[in-house]
Amino acid sequence: MRVAQSWLSVPATVDVVCVTEREESERKFRFAATLTYFYNSPGLQMGEYEREFSQKAAAEQWVNQFKGCQVIAHVNPMDTTDSCLLDSDLDALATH
Repeated sequence: MRVAQSWLSVPATVDVVCVTEREESERKFRFAATLTYFYNSPGLQMGEYEREFSQKAAAEQWVNQFKGCQVIAHVNPMDTTDSCLLDSDLDALATH
């Protein structure tokens, strides 16, 4: 995502958070923590960010701290429907 660091930075709001279970192998699971965020550029746009955890409780704790939070979305100047959140931006906001 190094290229995304040079994209437009716009405020976004995390509106939806969820944790889903994924079977990695027999009796071993991973948990996908997903943040769904909304931003204006030029109209209302939506993006998703996902991070994996080995424990469900850790995934839930992580996503819940972002519910309703304002974050920085990095928006592709060539296609404003293309955006991402950077790990470093989220880690700076995280309360751990």
